[in-house]
Amino acid sequence: MQTVKVNKKELLMVLKLNRAKHLEEYNSASKIFIQDAIEKLKEMLDKAQTKGKIIQSLGLVEPQSYVSSYDTAIKMLEMSVDETIELSQNEFVQYVEDSWGWKNTFVASTSFYNNKVAK
Repeated sequence: MQTVKVNKKELLMVLKLNRAKHLEEYNSASKIFIQDAIEKLKEMLDKAQTKGKIIQSLGLVEPQSYVSSYDTAIKMLEMSVDETIELSQNEFVQYVEDSWGWKNTFVASTSFYNNKVAK
C-alpha cells in the first residue's frame, strides 16, 4: 500500500498527542540537562580555583526540540479544506506512528537525561 486516506480530525488528534508527548519529553530532559550543566560548571569553577586547572568543555549533549515539525504538519492540516487526507507511507509513518527522520537523534539526546529521573 503506497497511500492511505484518513479522517482529518483523527489525524489532527494523533498529531497533537504526539506533539504533546514530544514536548513533555523534551522539557523533562532539558530541566535535567540544565541541572547537570550547573553541577558541571560548579565543578569546573572549583577545580579552577583550587587546582588552577581549567576544564574547557562541559561534555554534555543538549536535548533538541523538533516541535516545529509537528507544528507545520498541524497547521497544514488545520488549513486544509479537505475532510479526508491522503497520506503517503512515509507521511503515515511520521504523523501517525511518530517515527520521523530525526526520532533516533531525539530519543538518544533525551533518554539519557530522562532515564536519570526513572532511577
